[in-house]
Order: sequence, then C-alpha cells, then structure tokens
Amino acid sequence: TLEGQNYILHFFFTSCPIVCPRNTTNIFNYIYVADRYGNKPFEEDEITILSISIDDDSLEDLNGYMDRFGIDPSSNWHFLTGDRTYVQQFANNMSQLVENNFKSENEEHMGYSHSEYVLLIDKEGFFRRSVDDNIIWDAQTENGMKILKDDIQALMFNQNIPRKNED
Repeated sequence: TLEGQNYILHFFFTSCPIVCPRNTTNIFNYIYVADRYGNKPFEEDEITILSISIDDDSLEDLNGYMDRFGIDPSSNWHFLTGDRTYVQQFANNMSQLVENNFKSENEEHMGYSHSEYVLLIDKEGFFRRSVDDNIIWDAQTENGMKILKDDIQALMFNQNIPRKNED
C-alpha cells in the first residue's frame, strides 16, 4: 500500500522508556505537526510515517501511544504491529538492530537494544541517502531531524522537476 509514496520507516515499542519516546517526539516536531501558524512541514500525500512495533504491542497499546503523543489515527502516520519474531527479523534486515539480550524475569521487553535511526524510502521503493551520504537519520537528535526534513524537501523538489524524454 506504500507503493508510489515517500515514507519514513521507524521501529519502536510502546513501553520503551527512553529511545522511542524521544524518537517519536522528534519525528512529531520536525516531520508531522503543524507550527503555531498552522503550517505543516509536509502535506499528507507528500510523506507517510510508518512506525512498526518490535514488541507484542496490542492495537490498544498502539492507540494509547498515538493518543499520548497527539497523533491523529486518520493521519499519514501509521502504527503497525505483527508477529514479534518476523518484525524483529525485518528490522534487522533493514539494518535497524533489534536484540533482546537483556531479558529480566519480570519484563522481557525491557532488554531490547534497538536502533534510534529512521530510514527514508522514496516513491520508487529505494532507500534514500542524506546529504552527508548516510542511509539513516538519527531520530534522537534535533539536528538529525532537521537534516531529515531538509532531505525530504530536496527529495520532493527533485521528484517534481519535469524530466526530458530521452530518445
């Protein structure tokens, strides 16, 4: 369903205490939310945000997480969950490290080491690179999100340039 769309790919889990809330806040502030004048950085059809849970989050968990951050469920920001093993393997295949090597008896999910980075995929399905040639953007930092915002704007500008027909 994302074919023909630019989108950001982000892995998280709803009970994450530090990394995920900061990532979500930064994505929210730099890519999603309107400024005080009502101007959004991107129109709904210009960029989709896809956040995929690496844990066994229920639909109620995802809805509560979206509500916590003020994300409209009918917007261009989608939260998905699925089989934990499959999702973690998928994330690892996307170079988004997910390991659960710090299990505790009480809270198995608290031991995840996972990436704080996001990926940008273009309308053609290609992973984009940033201006400094990275394929990932650090969602933990405001600077990383400013760079991602600029890179999305450059991508959209380049996609809107009329191409000459090559004979």
